[in-house]
Amino acid sequence: MIISADGKFIVRIKRSTFAKNPNAGRITDQVEGISNIQVTLLYGNGNLAEVLDKEYRLFGIFPILEMDEQTIKIDFTFPSSSFDFLKSKIEEHPEAKLELHCIKKMTDIMIVEHYPLPDYLFEYEKDTVQCRECNSVFSHYYLQSDCNDCGPIMRICPVCEEPNCCEVEYEDPKKVAKELGIECRT
Repeated sequence: MIISADGKFIVRIKRSTFAKNPNAGRITDQVEGISNIQVTLLYGNGNLAEVLDKEYRLFGIFPILEMDEQTIKIDFTFPSSSFDFLKSKIEEHPEAKLELHCIKKMTDIMIVEHYPLPDYLFEYEKDTVQCRECNSVFSHYYLQSDCNDCGPIMRICPVCEEPNCCEVEYEDPKKVAKELGIECRT
């Protein structure tokens, strides 16, 4: 437990984890959205009466997106679907003369904006703090926070649930960078 001159608990940065963030300052990220899988089947002159239902679904399961004289394009995004299941359904109906032709996966990409990423990546030591209400000693990692109508409630003791149970000062990453000789982005 390290305490500063003004009575705050000091939480140190673990030097072995300290590194320059290669993505420092970035404010956007690409995130994969929903994936759609389309399967194209060839059927030539097969008999489709047994494999199409009245709601225009293949085998009563897969919605048909497009159909012409030679191909059927189906939506294959059901999570319970598997290619083995589709293959077995094709094998059960040889009269349809269906043949797997093409599988196409399309994924929406979303651009997410966020606050700039920090200059450094690091972990904190498991330094301990002490609750001034119940005198329990625990790692700063166990401090809790909450929110109510008045705003955020910080540094809640995990033992007695007293808000603002201690004063904590986290070591400055810029000072650690200087100590370790690591440059900061400008």
